Amino acid sequence: SQLGPVVSVGTTVMELPADLTQAPFTHIVVYTKSSLLEQNTPGFLEIEDSILEVQRVDFYDEDLDPSEIGGNITWIPPNDTSLVIGYMVYLASSADGSNRSQVGAFVPEGITESTVLADTAINAF
Repeated sequence: SQLGPVVSVGTTVMELPADLTQAPFTHIVVYTKSSLLEQNTPGFLEIEDSILEVQRVDFYDEDLDPSEIGGNITWIPPNDTSLVIGYMVYLASSADGSNRSQVGAFVPEGITESTVLADTAINAF
């Protein structure tokens, strides 16, 4: 199944959409194409899907107002951080990330905390 349109000459990078379903595919293949024909044998790469999850997320609400939160979120990084460049923190309506809303900015790898500003409303969650 083709991912996106035919790319222009000189293009050597293509970003895959986030949360792209891999199954049943096992390889990424790239064909060259000319005005006359398409290459018979593509270049290829076997897909190696990595799952890197943080361990134990902690948050202590220091905002005493009802329907509002504020305080530090901390976590333990994955055991292997060799592929991790950083973390994104969200508020969500469920553990699977449904109805999520980003909290703060991108957190670079090596830092394991983020701040939820005081008076952050949680009534949408």
